[in-house]
Amino acid sequence: MKLIRNTLSILFAMSIAFFIGYIMRPPIVKYSLTAQKLPSVTEIQQTLVAAGYDIGPKGVDGRLGGDTKLAWESYLADEEQKEWNQYAAECMTETGAPK
Repeated sequence: MKLIRNTLSILFAMSIAFFIGYIMRPPIVKYSLTAQKLPSVTEIQQTLVAAGYDIGPKGVDGRLGGDTKLAWESYLADEEQKEWNQYAAECMTETGAPK
């Protein structure tokens, strides 16, 4: 009987602690993408063409087709590679390793 009473006391204390923690938590802030200006497909296509990527035979048409998606993926991969190369160069400079 004493074990049951101790177990219930512990469970009650844990539920009270959880409830207090729940009440004291910071408020949840929901962010909306509508508040941000996202680039249009046309703007993305113009950027890709200016950077030298092939977006297909139709050129800048404002539609997100397969060629635009491939160009976008290539652009992202190239940008990521540039960041890694810059990071590696900085690491070599900091450690004094030969380039």
